[in-house]
Amino acid sequence: MIGRLTPLQGRLLLLVLCAPLLGLLGVIAAEAVPDSRIADHLLDAERAGILTRERGLREQKRSTTPLDTVVQNPTECLAFSVGLGDQPGRNHVTTAIVSPVYNRNRAYIVCGRLGVVLDEYEATGQLEPGTTYLRYWHGYAVITRPGIGLFGLAGTRWIAFVLAAAAIGAMGFAIARAFGRAAAAILIVPVLLTTDTIIGGLSTTVAISTASAWAGGWMTFALVSRRPEWKTAGVVAALAGVVSAYLDLMTTMPGAFALTVIGAALGVLAANGVAARGKAWRVSAAAAVGWIIGLVWMWGSKWVIAAIVVGVDKVVDTVRSQIDFRLSGQRVDPSWAGGLTETLSTWWDKPLTPWVVFAVAAMVAVVAVYGRRRGHVMVGTGLCVAITVVPVVAWYLALNQHSQNHQWLLYRSHPIAFGAIGALVYAAMRPPLGPPVDAPGSSSAAEATAGSTFEAALTKTPQSPGQSVD
Repeated sequence: MIGRLTPLQGRLLLLVLCAPLLGLLGVIAAEAVPDSRIADHLLDAERAGILTRERGLREQKRSTTPLDTVVQNPTECLAFSVGLGDQPGRNHVTTAIVSPVYNRNRAYIVCGRLGVVLDEYEATGQLEPGTTYLRYWHGYAVITRPGIGLFGLAGTRWIAFVLAAAAIGAMGFAIARAFGRAAAAILIVPVLLTTDTIIGGLSTTVAISTASAWAGGWMTFALVSRRPEWKTAGVVAALAGVVSAYLDLMTTMPGAFALTVIGAALGVLAANGVAARGKAWRVSAAAAVGWIIGLVWMWGSKWVIAAIVVGVDKVVDTVRSQIDFRLSGQRVDPSWAGGLTETLSTWWDKPLTPWVVFAVAAMVAVVAVYGRRRGHVMVGTGLCVAITVVPVVAWYLALNQHSQNHQWLLYRSHPIAFGAIGALVYAAMRPPLGPPVDAPGSSSAAEATAGSTFEAALTKTPQSPGQSVD
C-alpha cells in the first residue's frame, strides 16, 4: 500500500510516524526554559491581578467571564505549572517526559496550590517538586513555557488567542472561497455566538485546543481539495489526530474530530470529485478512521516513552486508574447518557443558542428543499453526517463521567460539530464558486463528462474536468 502512495501522501504518513519523536523533542526543548524565569513571570502576573489564585476548597464557586461562561482557571493554572518543580533524581529529559504539575491537594484546587507554591518560591527561591502527570503529552508547553519565559503571562495569552483566531479564520476563509460566505457563516457562527471562543475562553489552554481543532479541519480540507482520495484523507486526518493528542487536554477532541471528517467531505466537494456514484462517504470514513488512528498512535507513544523512564507498572497503574475513574460514574449522575445531555444542556442554555440553531437550520432547510431532486446527493451527505455524528455521540457516552465533571468545558464541541455539519449540507446543495482544483490523478474529460451528474445537478454552467475519488 505504501508503494502506491503519492509523494504528498507519503510525506504525510512519514510525518505521522515521526510525530512522537518530534513531539518529544518539542517538550524537551520547552523544558529548557528555566523554571525560575517562568515562576518570576507568574508572580508578576499574580501581583498584576491577571493570574487568579482561587484559594479554597474544590467546592468554591468558579469565576465567570463577561459572557457568563465559566473561566477555565484550573486547567490554565495546571498548564502553566507543567514542568515546574523538578522531582528528585529527574534530569532535564525525564522531567519533560513525566510532566510534573501543581495539580491539587487536600486543601487547594489547582490555582490555589499554584499560589501557595509561588508564595514559597518568593520566600525561599525554591520550587517544591510537582506531581507526575504523564498521561498527557502536554504539547501546549511548547507554546506556554517559552511564551511565559519571553513575554510573560499576558503575552502568552495573546499568542494563544491569535493562534485560535488564525485557525478559525483560515478554515472560514477557505470555505468561503469554495462555497460562499453563507457556508462559512454556517460553519463559524455557532461556535462564535454560543460559546466564549470569541474571547478565547479567557484561557490559554482552551485557545490552544481550539486552534488545534480548527487547524486540523483546515489542513484536511486544504489537502483533500487538492487530491480528493481516501488515502489523502486518511493520512492527513491521522496527522490532525496527532496534533489533537499533542496539544489538547481532552477539551475539544470531539469538535476536532468533526472538523476533520467534515473538512475531508468539503474538500471532495470543493474539488468536484464526487461523481454520480456518490463515493464521498469513503473519504469521510477514511478521515474518521485516520483521525482515530493518529490520536491513538500519538497518545500511546507517550505512554510507551514514559514507561521507558518510570517503568511499565507505573504507567499501567496511572492509565488504568484514570480509565476506571472516568468510566466509574463517581461524583456524577449515574445516567448512562448524562455526559451527553449535560453538555447539550449547557450549550442550549447560552442566550443565543436557540436563535443560532434556528437560523442555521432554516438556511440549511431552504437549500435542502431547493435541492429536493438530488436524492443521491443527500444520501451521500447523510452518510458523511452519520460518520461524523456517531463517534461524537459515542465519545460523550463513553466518557460519561469526564463529560459531566467538565460539562462547562466540553460543551464547545457541540456547536463546532453542528456548524460543520450544517456547512456540509449547505455546500452539498451549492456548487463551488470557482473551477475545480487541478491535481495529478484527474480523470479524463470523457470520463468526467460521463460521470458529471453531480456537477451538472448543482450548476448550470459548464464545469472543467474534476478528479475521481479512489
